[in-house]
Amino acid sequence: MRISERLFLLLALFLQIGGANAQTVPTDHTALSKANFLNPPVEARPRALWTWVNGNFDKSTITSELEEAKAKGMGGFDIWDVSCMQDEDSIVPSGEPFMSDKYTDAIAHAITEATRLGLDIGLVISSGWNSGGAWTTAENATMAIYRSVQVVKGPRKVSVNLPLPILPKKVEGSLSVAKIDENGYPAYYKDILVQAFPLTIDSLIDDTSKIINVSGKLNRKGGLEWNAPPGDWKIVRMVCANTGQPMIAHSPSSNGPMIDHYNPTATEIHIRYFLEKLKAKLGSFKGTAFKYLYTDSYEVRGELWTPNMLAEFEKRFGYSMIPFLPVFEKFTVISKDASQRFLYDYNQLLSDLIIDSHFLKAKSLCEEYGIGFVAEAAGPGQPLHNCPFESLKSSGVLTFPRGEFWHNPKDPSKAIYVIKGVASASHIYNQKYVEAEAFTSTNLWQESLNELKPGVDRAFCEGLNRINFHTFPHVPKAFGKPGYIYGFGTQVGVTQTWWPKVKPFMDYLARSSYMLQQGNFSAEVLYYYGDQSPNFVPEKHIDPALGFGYDYDVTNTDVILNKLSVENNRLSLPHGQKYSVLVLPDSKEMNLEVLKKLRLLVSQGAILIGPKPEVSVGYKDFIKDDLELKEIANEMWGRIDGTSNTENLFGKGKIIYRRTIRDVLTSLNVQPDVILESGVEPDSIDFIHRTTSGEDIYFISSKSKKNRAIKLKLKSAYRNAELWDPLTGKTYSVDQHQEGGLLSLGFNIYPEGSVFIVLSNNVGNNILRVPLFQSNKQQVLSRIWNVSFDQSLGGPKPIALQRLSDLSTHLNDSIRGYSGIITYTTSFKADKSYNSRKYSASIDLGVIGVVAEVYLNGNSLGTVWNSPYILPLDSLIKKGENILKIEVANRWVNRLIADSKLPPKQRLSNTNVTRLPNGWFYPMKNLPDENYKVPASGLLGPVKIVYREKSKLAK
Repeated sequence: MRISERLFLLLALFLQIGGANAQTVPTDHTALSKANFLNPPVEARPRALWTWVNGNFDKSTITSELEEAKAKGMGGFDIWDVSCMQDEDSIVPSGEPFMSDKYTDAIAHAITEATRLGLDIGLVISSGWNSGGAWTTAENATMAIYRSVQVVKGPRKVSVNLPLPILPKKVEGSLSVAKIDENGYPAYYKDILVQAFPLTIDSLIDDTSKIINVSGKLNRKGGLEWNAPPGDWKIVRMVCANTGQPMIAHSPSSNGPMIDHYNPTATEIHIRYFLEKLKAKLGSFKGTAFKYLYTDSYEVRGELWTPNMLAEFEKRFGYSMIPFLPVFEKFTVISKDASQRFLYDYNQLLSDLIIDSHFLKAKSLCEEYGIGFVAEAAGPGQPLHNCPFESLKSSGVLTFPRGEFWHNPKDPSKAIYVIKGVASASHIYNQKYVEAEAFTSTNLWQESLNELKPGVDRAFCEGLNRINFHTFPHVPKAFGKPGYIYGFGTQVGVTQTWWPKVKPFMDYLARSSYMLQQGNFSAEVLYYYGDQSPNFVPEKHIDPALGFGYDYDVTNTDVILNKLSVENNRLSLPHGQKYSVLVLPDSKEMNLEVLKKLRLLVSQGAILIGPKPEVSVGYKDFIKDDLELKEIANEMWGRIDGTSNTENLFGKGKIIYRRTIRDVLTSLNVQPDVILESGVEPDSIDFIHRTTSGEDIYFISSKSKKNRAIKLKLKSAYRNAELWDPLTGKTYSVDQHQEGGLLSLGFNIYPEGSVFIVLSNNVGNNILRVPLFQSNKQQVLSRIWNVSFDQSLGGPKPIALQRLSDLSTHLNDSIRGYSGIITYTTSFKADKSYNSRKYSASIDLGVIGVVAEVYLNGNSLGTVWNSPYILPLDSLIKKGENILKIEVANRWVNRLIADSKLPPKQRLSNTNVTRLPNGWFYPMKNLPDENYKVPASGLLGPVKIVYREKSKLAK
């Protein structure tokens, strides 16, 4: 790195340290507070999926891990019984059955201890996932539709055998747990229907009277005698029976079937099973740490069914689905259009049933006991998971929704993000929290905190405002270090090498979450994603027709019909969320009731962008609905043809088609939230904007790996801007000026750095004011030393290493085989030219692997976990000799690879994972090789101490 870049970074450091005397206001959990920003409340602090692997737990370790989590700045845990997934050598013991008396007692102990410590506890409602267990009976277990089929020729009396369909012995590679009696019959099954329908060349049944119900002809053994009319006939016996799908990743003693999520009785029995068992241990949950039950992403397989499906369909849609059942056999009934409309209704039924019978039902039951219900109900859908729901509604009905994002170390841009849809659901349904299963991966102990930051910053810009780590391993002392673990996730826990240095990282996440929990999300564009099910919101992406500087939410039919209104020509939700325009999907289809509501909204002043709908959705009364829809659409869109005519006034509002969204917003004088200046490319910056009753809050994230001087304009009616640094909790005022409703300001930002900008009419006192950064005019006085160190190793059984004489040498070979905290010490002298009133002194560690804490003359200067690795030396540096100590935590992989080559009794580490970078790849005993290089460890440097003249850096 060039000297000019180093000086740039030290200016960034000066921004961080200069506000040490900033005033704070009294703690107030109801308003934006600098005290809460510095030390966020528990509701903003990171949580974690607390994996009790294979049903193993230890009460004393439960207590110590809770105490450690509290000390390091976490907010709580979700207790999760789960298998280890990776255990080639079969060393992980099988523990207690999930929710047995001993297990429930341990959960109650964790809740009691968390209550003492002021932490929150959630509980996953299964061993592994999704919702079920050994207590789930056959009539409440997951079901699917199965078929026996015969083809016959008429006219004649036919006698055929339609036995019970053969049920699968395996479901997605796992053995079925469906119970079969001594006669080969499943413990639960129900005949749905026996139908006969004509075979035709084009598989078209143009008249439903040709579909014959022959259920009454079937005897108990599956025999059927029937006078078949002329022609070829297909006879189908449809049976509802258990899929036998077991819990995914269940612990060895806790196998069992998943519940029927479409059946409210199954949900009630399942939820009460948990709550009554815990109530017997704890009494009332009021005042305890127990906050919610939680269920993971929906991953149930099969052509799912429930015994009450036919009745539910007719009740909700007003016609029978029986004539359309041949559609599931790839037949066309009446017409292609009619069959597609039936499937539209059927898919809507699947979504409505799981939302009403599982998510809403579970939430209602939990609220009876004074807690909430949380779920990953936003997908992802196909091809990954068989999720049937309209995800905005399924997320919106929860106590709060949870999504997920993955960490992809090789290509972060290709990581999975299920955040934007969860955030939109939270925004439109007035929920405070946007949570995520965070940093999911297969790389286990290998990520450094610096590598995790860009991914979480991206998630924050999508709307995330609370972290739930995937995962935090519960490691009883008998399991050693790093201990037996679930084979997925970024491992964040007390046995991690860098755990003793993790609090600044936790504070960064908590401060960012606290800020992003304030007020309402600010966006000008509301996209309607249509009425179909299943339906999912993709990752955040800005339509080129919108362009950088604007943001958006996505909405659904439920919110349009029941919550959306118009206030002062803006679309408004009851809790204050507002938008300038509503954008329709590029589709000819529309729900007639939605179009009627849109007509009302536009007549009251709303701006609508999109094509004119042409056909209604659903089957019942569709001919009448199509006529009414076309009449309303013609009235609203008028003479718009998309070329010579692109807009139509309607009432107080307007409908627009074939103009870019940005052009529309510009014509409405709706400014972007962010306008970049000074040559900063839009694809190098991301942001999110929230508003409170007295502030605009912007989170600005740099995606660039270079130092950046940023000058931008922010949309705000307020006249004062402050930088709030989530790394330190300190705040700074910056030079700024207003330009027609925009506030222009500038600041510098380090590689992949981030900052909050708070705009208000409050002017802070005793806060360092920093001028706009102008790199070509900076003048500094610097003096640089290369500092050489002796190295010693902490932890068990220190390993003797050669003396290090040159920090520019790559140290990986020198400390291979050691994992833990490495200590470097040296001394240096400060000469007469140093004066703390005139100069600022800082230490730049160069490159470290992976987290470092610096001590000067016995005093901790702080911990650095992200680039640039720079800390101030002011006030603690003294004239003459100074003692410098640097503690660096590296990764576990050094020790794990070294131990894999030793007999088990000689190893210092202990784990069930025997391959890297994850449990499926390269055997540790063969590493390192060309496939896997050991990551850099220790203090790689070069280390520099830099003086500079303060008067040249700030006013």
